[in-house]
Amino acid sequence: MDAPLMEIRPNVKNAFLGSLKVIAIVASLVVFAYVFLDQMFGFKLFLDIFAEFGIHVTIGQFWFWFAVFLLFAVLLAALGNYASLHRQAYTIFPDKVVVQKSGFLSGAGKIVEVPFANITSVSLKSASFPASTSALLQVSGKEFDKVTLDFLDDGAMIVEKLESLVQQHKGRVFSQFGHEYRVGQIVGGL
Repeated sequence: MDAPLMEIRPNVKNAFLGSLKVIAIVASLVVFAYVFLDQMFGFKLFLDIFAEFGIHVTIGQFWFWFAVFLLFAVLLAALGNYASLHRQAYTIFPDKVVVQKSGFLSGAGKIVEVPFANITSVSLKSASFPASTSALLQVSGKEFDKVTLDFLDDGAMIVEKLESLVQQHKGRVFSQFGHEYRVGQIVGGL
């Protein structure tokens, strides 16, 4: 196996800010759902549900534990996401890209190898918040049709480098095929 040409890690700060945005949206939806149900059916509904299980709580206790649970869930999701981001890596070899993405709360991750021969195009994708770029690899001949290298610090440079490497690799393969074809024609003609 050839030595890696480049190992790229995602910008953890930008990735973490992006995940916090998603977590904030989910937490807001939970609070909105709670307020909506409270307005539609009244707070007594929530207290009655707990009373059915023999748990008697006051409105103040319910709000306190609801806030604690929501805060705990948000912190757990943020910490798990932060830890998984540190285990992500994109490694570029002379003939392929290896993408290693980690699981959310576990160390188990997914490793995807994309040979340059299967890459049909490389493009740059930009996000506004947090300000970051991604490299989008369009792939053919695999069980997936695209691979994204997310939260890159210098996405334009990486896309340019990948495009160059893919073209060089395809040129070498084409040249090698042409050479083997000519040798076969010569040997076959003897």
